[in-house]
Amino acid sequence: GVDPDLTIRPFGWKGHQATLRDMAEESLHIHQGLLSKRIQLAVRDGTLDPGPYGKGPWYDVDEDGVSLEIDAGMLTTVVAYLAQLEAPVIRPPRDPGLLDAWAAGRSRFDEIGCSGCHVPTLELDDPKLDARQPAEPDRPAFIIDVAKDGDGPRVEPKYAGDTTSYLVHLFSDLKRHDLGDALATPAPQGTIPARVFLTRPLWGLAETAPYLHDGRAPTVHDAVVLHGGEATKARDAYLALDEPGRASVRIFLTSLSREPKLFVP
Repeated sequence: GVDPDLTIRPFGWKGHQATLRDMAEESLHIHQGLLSKRIQLAVRDGTLDPGPYGKGPWYDVDEDGVSLEIDAGMLTTVVAYLAQLEAPVIRPPRDPGLLDAWAAGRSRFDEIGCSGCHVPTLELDDPKLDARQPAEPDRPAFIIDVAKDGDGPRVEPKYAGDTTSYLVHLFSDLKRHDLGDALATPAPQGTIPARVFLTRPLWGLAETAPYLHDGRAPTVHDAVVLHGGEATKARDAYLALDEPGRASVRIFLTSLSREPKLFVP
């Protein structure tokens, strides 16, 4: 998503966060109730509205009795962990009958217009991420190469041996779209209208149920039905398919998964 300040923000359901660090910082606050040192210092300096965080003094704005819960180093380790997670994969079914349906579903995904927003593959020209705190540019760079570092599988080069272009099977255009009243949030998020969302990346979909920003859709079918606004035409095309046709699309979508792993305690 692009705001009036022309900053690209490809993270978050609304496309409201510009960096992986911003997203991690927000998630730690929303889901764990932890405030970063950066947020607290920004509240102290008057450069950040304390409203979303609480009514306490800057050093304990959320009034939980704990100050400076997440320092810059801690947040950097979270960013490093997230950046090195394995890339999701496409895992076609092994059953021959399901494989035929999967192939048909892959074609129908394009034919009915889903891939207009859920773009299957984007190209990445630089796989290196600097995970250090942006406010401390004098510190040594902390570079993570998402094509090499961390667990496999990783993003793949466009051509064998190529180090200038990588393929990311994201199934998103990383743009914001109006998805209609059925999915609208109770209120806008900053300058982003209630009906507008970032195209949700579908890679890894099979492991992410329930679906949608508020988890209201227990199945892929339910999630598709709730699409409206700019997605109305694609939704109606999906609903116009017979049940085997719709099932083939769902079979394809549930192949967007992750490689199985064995964890030994």
